[in-house]
Amino acid sequence: MSATDEVLSALVPYADLLGAVEDVQRETYRAGETVVTEGDTDDRLYVIVAGKVTLGCHSGDGRQCVFAVVGPSEMFGEESALDHGPRTSCAVTLTEVDVICIPRQALRSWL
Repeated sequence: MSATDEVLSALVPYADLLGAVEDVQRETYRAGETVVTEGDTDDRLYVIVAGKVTLGCHSGDGRQCVFAVVGPSEMFGEESALDHGPRTSCAVTLTEVDVICIPRQALRSWL
């Protein structure tokens, strides 16, 4: 079982994940690409399959303040995936990144 499979199985029972495959998407981002930014209304949770992502926010003068760097089997976007507010931070790729995207609707059906 891969690290991502372990993360996903910890979130939801495996049978439920298989039943919701049409709701779960896999996406690839190039290095330096913004996945989400502050104020976005995207409602997805992102689980990193491969690559590294910086999490942070932008300062008033446009610079990025990095809170964390996350990698394979780690996730981001959980706050916006679980509530209805806009994103409070940004996620920018450091390397090419493959992620699994799980929309709020799928998460809520599993909780």
